[in-house]
Amino acid sequence: MGPELRENIMEATIFVLLFAVVLSACAPVVTPTATPIPPAAAPTQDPKALGAEIDALMQEDCEAGAVKGPGRVGRNGQVILSQGYGFADRFKKTPTTPQTKFR
Repeated sequence: MGPELRENIMEATIFVLLFAVVLSACAPVVTPTATPIPPAAAPTQDPKALGAEIDALMQEDCEAGAVKGPGRVGRNGQVILSQGYGFADRFKKTPTTPQTKFR
């Protein structure tokens, strides 16, 4: 390799490095921002109200076809919801009860 070729390679290398430094200095600075977390809803203290909330959610899911079967929810040793959702036998339209047993 001749001295002129070496000098041309050295100049090209320096140019590329300087170009990279200038380019990186022009890049916008991105500061990450925290996503605000909404405050959690206060838990329902009344067992009957909680049972009603859960029942409403289960009814929605049942109507959408996502849930069927008996449901029982307890809190602090007390049953607050005991309900059947959907049909135990959909052809005979037999509703599900809390006592329904599926095979």
